[in-house]
Amino acid sequence: MIIPKYLKLLKFPFIRLSYVAEEFSMDYIFPNMKGKTISLYSDITFTRRYLIDDFLLKIMENGGVACVVTLNKGASQVIEELSSVSNDATMTVNEAILNERLQIIDLYSYRSGIPEDRAPGTYFLDTVSDLTELSIHLNRISKQFEDMRIVINPFSLLAIYSPERALIDFLQTLSARVSSRNQSCLLVLDHGVINESLLAKIESVIDGTIELRREENATDLREKFRIKFFRGLRDSKFFNWSQIS
Repeated sequence: MIIPKYLKLLKFPFIRLSYVAEEFSMDYIFPNMKGKTISLYSDITFTRRYLIDDFLLKIMENGGVACVVTLNKGASQVIEELSSVSNDATMTVNEAILNERLQIIDLYSYRSGIPEDRAPGTYFLDTVSDLTELSIHLNRISKQFEDMRIVINPFSLLAIYSPERALIDFLQTLSARVSSRNQSCLLVLDHGVINESLLAKIESVIDGTIELRREENATDLREKFRIKFFRGLRDSKFFNWSQIS
């Protein structure tokens, strides 16, 4: 397992950009994400998965609800991957499932066949292109729980299947609900999947974007990191951090 070792960053008002390994997380970068919709724009790397898993596990550890909209893996794999983070994570996820504090909207399994056995709090939709149905499911879930975090992974794949106007309308509605209910939402965006014009429109209706960029050579692996934007603040430049195995 690769663990980020250090990161030297500038300080921004209201955002922590200094780094301590065990504290590196979405919550450490943005100390108060309630009411915010943030995107994580990156390649598929360990660091990205770590940030997503940590974001979900923290809310479940604190008695809140994690809601995952999954487009690239089935609900069972989402559960398995979250559970495999650590022994504590296994206990956290199992307890959350029993109490339906892990909610999953599966937009992937209909392709290969929806399983008969399903965990409590898991919903299977039979199309990825009906944003109205997805919005209705998300709204019903979010109305039930006061303290909740939503992850749409990957949002960029949802964008591919959706007309642009419908996508932005869906996102505006989702962001407004997240804000009014003091919840949090993380949109996972893959590098190179959507064009810059659509990315700019997505960012126009959310609160901020964290960008990760990966660089590899024969002897080293590095990831660059920046706050691409956050409302009311200037953008940061890219910073490097070393990684060890």
